[in-house]
Amino acid sequence: MEDKGNDLLVPEDKRRFSTHEVTKSVRIKKITQSSTLPGYDYTKNDDADYWQTFEVGNEWMRLDFEDSYRIDSIKVRGTGAPDGQNFVRSFNFEYITEGGKIVPYMDGKTFKANTSSDEIIPIDLGDIYCKGLIIYPESTANNIIAMKVWVTFNKGDVA
Repeated sequence: MEDKGNDLLVPEDKRRFSTHEVTKSVRIKKITQSSTLPGYDYTKNDDADYWQTFEVGNEWMRLDFEDSYRIDSIKVRGTGAPDGQNFVRSFNFEYITEGGKIVPYMDGKTFKANTSSDEIIPIDLGDIYCKGLIIYPESTANNIIAMKVWVTFNKGDVA
C-alpha cells in the first residue's frame, strides 16, 4: 500500500490519490455558495483565491462533481495571508449520494479547521463515494467566513 504522506515520492501516474484545488479541478462541475462578498465569488475557474462572506451559521458552499467519486480527504485554509485574521474555525458538511440524496457526514460532526488564516488543515474522511459536498461553517475568526478548499479524489474512482 502506498504511503499517501509521501505521495511526492511516487510517480504521479502511479499515485492512488489526486488532490485538486476546487476552482481548478476538472472533476468539479459547479461551485455555488449561499452568498459572497464582492470579489470573493469562489466559483469554477474564477480568480477569487477563496470564498468570503458573513452570516456564520447561515452560509454554505456546495461542490458538485462531474461524476460520483471516492474522496479520501479535504484540506481547508483561510485567506492565506500570514497576518490575516479571517478563517473558519470549525465546520460540518453533508455529502451528496449517487442518487442525489443529501446525507450529513458522521451525523453532522463538527470538524476543527483553522487557527490562523495561512495554515492548511487536512481532514481525513476515509473513503466517501459521492457526487458532491456541502460545507457549513460553524465558527470563524471575526465573524467572517474565509475558506479555500482542496479535495483529494481516489484515482481509481471505484465504488
